[in-house]
Amino acid sequence: MLSVYFPSLLQASGALGGLIVIYCTYSYIHWQVTVGASRRQLIKKHGCLAPKKLPSIDPFLHIDIFLQSFRDFKSHSILENYKKRFDDLNCSTYRTGVFRTPIILTIDPENIKSILATDFQSYSIGDDRKRAMGALLGSGIFTTDGAEWQHSRDMLRPNFVRSQIGDVELFEKHVSRLIQAIPRDGSTVDLAPLFFKFTLDVASEFLFGVSTDSLLPDGGPSAKETEAFIEAFVY
Repeated sequence: MLSVYFPSLLQASGALGGLIVIYCTYSYIHWQVTVGASRRQLIKKHGCLAPKKLPSIDPFLHIDIFLQSFRDFKSHSILENYKKRFDDLNCSTYRTGVFRTPIILTIDPENIKSILATDFQSYSIGDDRKRAMGALLGSGIFTTDGAEWQHSRDMLRPNFVRSQIGDVELFEKHVSRLIQAIPRDGSTVDLAPLFFKFTLDVASEFLFGVSTDSLLPDGGPSAKETEAFIEAFVY
């Protein structure tokens, strides 16, 4: 039996190995011709240097970095530890990855200005963000690119005219409710939920003309729905 099947097994393994080599070679050449060429052109144009690499115990999938980020998120220290990584590397931009997905993090003002303003059209929010936020926010300014994003921006623009932003009475009402919601007995209070409700109340009235009024003592007319939204948003 071995004399019959063993050569066939070797042939199948060899064929599979050959296909893997061909696929890897094709992927490498395709990347070099498309993404690689674009990056080399960008590097040449702007005189960029390769960002520092965040050290990782697992250099392939970076599972240790993923687990550390998850622990930081659970302990509410993710921003503090992100800042620590920049300090430890002594840089304002570094690269890492999660499950073979390359990630570049930056706090460099010039990079941020380029991404958000001067070269905005060259950047995309990415498919991951669309998938993650699309179910909650639908197709809007936070989940679209290009013409769709421009359409959403044009619809929101009238809400940000000077007369609307300068409506101090609108803000004063909600600031007063925020202050009233803070205990006066000197006890320790978590301000985060109150500030979230304040932002929600102001934004809903600012953008839609009707506030959620979640800072009212009874939680407003839609208290149940508002609490469900807050819980889903910060989950």
